[in-house]
This record gives sequence, structure tokens and C-alpha cells, in this order.
Amino acid sequence: MRGKIESRWRLRPTLLFLMILLPFLLFGGALAGKIIHKPPVKNPTAENLPENVHYKIRNLFSNQTLQAAFHDGNTSGLLIDFSDARRLLNGEKIDPAQIHGKAVFGPYPFQQREADYAYKRFRGRAKIRNGKGTLDLSSLFSEVKNSARWVDSGTVAVRLILTLERPGRDTDLGAYDLFLRFKKENGRFLRAPAVSEGPFVQMVHSGDSTRMMVYFETDREVRARVSIGQFSFEDPEPARRHRIPISGLVPDTEYAYRVAFDDYESRDFTFRTAPDKGEGTFRFAFAGDSRDGNGGGELEFMGLNHQTLERLFNTAYLEKAAFFLFGGDLVTGYTTGKDDLLHQFRGWRQAAAGYWNHRPVYVGMGNHDALIRRYDDGSEDGVRLDRWPYETEGSETVFREVFDQFENGPRPSDPRRPEYLETVFAFQYGPLTAIAFNNNYWMSTHADRFGGSPEGYILPDQMSWIERQLKQAQADPTVRYVILFAQEPVFPNGGHAEDSMWYHGDNRVRAHTYEPDTGRLVPEKEGIIEVRNHLVTLVGRYPKVAAVLTADEHGYHRTLIDSDTPVGVYRIDDPNGNGKVCEKGESCSPLPFMEFPVWFITSGGAGAPYYAEQSTPWNRYWKANPEACEEHKEKSCYHFSSQEHFLLFEVGPSSLSMSVRTPYGEVIDHVDNLMAVKLR
Repeated sequence: MRGKIESRWRLRPTLLFLMILLPFLLFGGALAGKIIHKPPVKNPTAENLPENVHYKIRNLFSNQTLQAAFHDGNTSGLLIDFSDARRLLNGEKIDPAQIHGKAVFGPYPFQQREADYAYKRFRGRAKIRNGKGTLDLSSLFSEVKNSARWVDSGTVAVRLILTLERPGRDTDLGAYDLFLRFKKENGRFLRAPAVSEGPFVQMVHSGDSTRMMVYFETDREVRARVSIGQFSFEDPEPARRHRIPISGLVPDTEYAYRVAFDDYESRDFTFRTAPDKGEGTFRFAFAGDSRDGNGGGELEFMGLNHQTLERLFNTAYLEKAAFFLFGGDLVTGYTTGKDDLLHQFRGWRQAAAGYWNHRPVYVGMGNHDALIRRYDDGSEDGVRLDRWPYETEGSETVFREVFDQFENGPRPSDPRRPEYLETVFAFQYGPLTAIAFNNNYWMSTHADRFGGSPEGYILPDQMSWIERQLKQAQADPTVRYVILFAQEPVFPNGGHAEDSMWYHGDNRVRAHTYEPDTGRLVPEKEGIIEVRNHLVTLVGRYPKVAAVLTADEHGYHRTLIDSDTPVGVYRIDDPNGNGKVCEKGESCSPLPFMEFPVWFITSGGAGAPYYAEQSTPWNRYWKANPEACEEHKEKSCYHFSSQEHFLLFEVGPSSLSMSVRTPYGEVIDHVDNLMAVKLR
């Protein structure tokens, strides 16, 4: 038989050659099964703009470098040794002996037998000199410090605060949190495999309320399992990233679960399955914009305002929010370094962990959540484009790597563009359908010059998908309420009137596609005002739509858009033909086909630097016409605040209420029923 096979191939050399060549002809340079396309944007280097490959990298060590610095130790603790850290993420070569700083550490989760909500609390301190030190774990075994009741093993949260000390020039290397597990053997402290992220409760929804997923990461490859009662669900093979699906559950039921591998078993965590479609009453939360604040410390930690974000998640947990939606700008981002962005997302997940251990979190993609290519054109911000190749380095790809979400979004009409998967999705929870759309897709700050999509823009393929989701929800008798959420405000009121989905009424703003064969930049047919009005008219067509939730502006505002609210209509409100609507002295029209009023609510108060109110056509209208709001039987149809906050919704059998809560427990706004305006 072997001889016959060899003869057959000798008789067909042309066929063999074609079979080898065919994948390359079809896939244009496919690597490891992935199709790598040339991006439909013009490379700015063609205009002699130099690329800045180390732009805004905040975290100068990779997680791998930090993990590798901790070693088996002695009778005092684990050893810290940065001898292998010879290059920073900004490309700079360093001498590890010049690394100094400290490590603070404490048992994690703190007093886990007494509190369900995990948080970090530090008790020990170690000095790092000349790149070396000892994590003195033995100090935590003393009678007055052993709150965890350790015997011979445990897990610690470690915060590293590092500096590169050189004559005449010191460099802040950043602050980092990580988790380590240890064992004591023959009096020595040894490193043991640890859960480095999570566990996180994911994919809890009414599409199949008998299933969910537990996600976590370990610092070494292990074969892990999740135990629920007498049942165990295991990894198919050893891994660092563990996505373990759980099945056979009962809807609307609370379960305890544990994560285990080797000789390790976690404490009990809990989760609750979703109710069946159309069933249940519950609360859920929404917030956005937790990127760096001002003030140092945990206000500017690993790329986010860790302090405010953790406080908001904790408050939502105590208020029994069944899930948390987040509207984007999780981190400061806009970095050219993938490891840096992954660090920032790691810090975000740590701040959310106390909540996420028990209840799911679903996130939208913000403009700051971006891995970019950056080119110097003489301006402060330069030219920033979504990083390519999109299949391996694009912002959407990295976001998808970090956040496991639903894969029911659209496919791009142009396969050269990034995927929408897991940044655009929809799910049902009881009687509520939530639709996440991405108006920061295929990011470009100079779309008309190099291609890409400006902030706020929604391409036709995604708009068609949104319409299909709304039609399905409206026709589904188990759905009573629909919420849409994204990052860029549809109607900005403070901080981003110059962009978002408004651009001060400039309809000339639109996405462009670069065609390398012709060298042409092809603009989309509709400008940003037309796209915005298309979306607004669409959500106003379906009476189940309660609100469109967004973020980006660092505060809170609630605006009702009805058939009388002036918003600007292209071709009606541009009498001088310059492409701008609602300019001074021009008309500013309401939407003529707005069937049902819709709340547009922005919540960007999760820790980013605050913004104040700006004047816009819609807020001027509601301030000048309070009697128009009375027709909707509402006390106010517009409200603005610069407070840090989150939104808490209560889903009932016949109403959907909303409260706006500060991190300190105050209620700064409340709507009894977001659906009441439909009954005018």
C-alpha cells in the first residue's frame, strides 16, 4: 500500500504543488489558520510620518517579568530577584541592580471565612534593593498577624512599587498587584501554582439558564476543575487560562462553587443562575469611565481609578445587582504596547473581582480601551489608528482576549476590518434584553486622511444588526424591556460635544475605507449626524426600548428625546450647505419620525476626571420648556451632575426604575419608571 501511495504522488507533481500552494492563494498569507488581511487604511509612513512605537506605555514590566521575579525561598519567605529584567516595555535596556522599591503583602482574600466579598489588605512589607529582596511571609504567621489561620500554605496579594535609580535620573517603574501561593516544606517557603486572576462568573443569561461559565487564570499550567456540590467540571487539558462551562443547573437558583487543582481548593464562592425568559424581578447596575483619575495612588493605578471602581462594584454588590454592565473606557489605554494594555485590564479585573466572583459583568468597548499605532505629525496627540494586523493585535482582538462575552454579534461586511465578536452582542435576562453596540469600532483619529472610523460612528453592517435585534425583541412576548449600551454618548451634554455622536453638528465626519489598488479613500455615504439620527429613529420605533446607556463624558446626564426635542436634521438645518446643522442663527429641528420617546442616559462617573456641563440644543430646550416635560408626567426630562456614581435599575413586572448612586451611598437622581414616557 505504501508503494502505491508514493507512486500516485509521483504521477501527479502538478497536483501536489497546487495543494501546497492553494492555502496561500486563498488566504493571502494565513498564519496558523488565521487569515491576515492588509488593513483598509493608509499607512501614515507613506506620508513620511514617523511611527512612535513606545507611546504612552505606563506599566513598564510585563506580567511575565513580575511573576518570574518570585522564587522558592528560605525559612523567612519567597525570594525576589529581578536579575532577568533587562528590558522595559518601552524598549529601554536597564541594569536590574538599579531596581529598588518595596513589596507590601497580605493574606488574600482577607479573612475569607468571614466575608464573601474579596478584597486586598496589606500587612507585611519587604524592601527591594539592587533588584533583590525577601517576601517575609513568616511574619504573617505570628500570633498577632495570622488572621488567615495558615498552617503550612496560603495565598497572598502582593503590591510592588518599583523605581529605577540611576545617578541624576530616577524612573518610576510603576505599581503592580499580583497574587502568589506558597507552601512550607521542611521549614522553607516554596512557590505553588496560584489563581492569578478570578474566578469570574460569566455567561449567565436566560437564553439557556441551565448553563454558565467560570473563568480564571493560573500562573502555571494546571488541569483545573470547578466543583458544585457533588459534581465536578474539568479542563480538557492543562492550561493557564481556564474557561470551564457548567451545565445541568436549575434556573433562578443559587449555587456554591469552588475552584481546585493539584492539592489546592479555593473557598466557596456563589452565583445565581438566570431566571427563565420573561420571568423574575431583579436589579442590575451600569457605569462607565474608570480610567485614571487625578491624585496618584489608587486613583491612578495600573491605568485606572482603582479606588472609585472598587467602591462602586462593592456598593452594587450590597445592593444585590444581579449583573453589572460597563460602558467602556475601562482604562486609560491609547497605548502601543500590548503587555501594557493587558496590565491595565488586569488591574480593572482586580478592582471588579469582589463582585465578579459571584455575579457576571458585561463590558462595552471605549475609545480609551485601545491598542494603537501612533504617528508623529507635530500635534500633541498625533495620528492614532487601531493597531494592525487586526487579527492578532487589533483593539477588538485584545478586548476579546480579555473579556469572554457573547459571540452573537454581526460579521463585518468587509473582511479586512476587525471582527465585531464580543464587542457587539445581545443577551436576555428574564424579561430584559440588553444590546451592546460598539461606536468605537475600528478607531481612527484621522479617518478622512488615512481611513478608519471616527469616535461615535456606526457602520451600516452593525446598524442593520441592531435593527434585527430590536425587531426580534419587539416580537418576543417574553421581552418587556430593552436596554442598549455603548461608550460614546448619542446626545452629549458635558465634555464631549466636540465629538461623540454630535461633533457640534458636523455631518462631514464619517468613516473612510482605503483602497490600496487605487490609492483612494472611499467615504461612507452617511455622515455622523445622519448615522445618529438613524439610530435614534430606530430605537424610537420600538416601544419596548427603555433607554440607551452610554458613558465617555465623566459625569451623569439623563435626556429625553421625543418628537419635539430639537436635535438637528441634515438637509433641513444646513441652509448654507457647509455640512453643519444647528449653527447659530440656523434652525434645529426635531426628528420627524420619532414615534416613541426614549431616554438617553450617560453614566461616565466611575473615576475618570470630571467634566462640567456644556450647552446643547436638547438641554437648552428642556431647560426652557419644563411644561413640555409635564406632558410626559415626569418631574424633569433633563438632569446633569458631575458626581462619581453608578446607575441601579430595578426590573419589575410592569416597570423599570432607575436610581443614580454615588460611591458614598447618596441618591442623586431617580426615575420611577423609564417606560412611563411611552404612555403619553
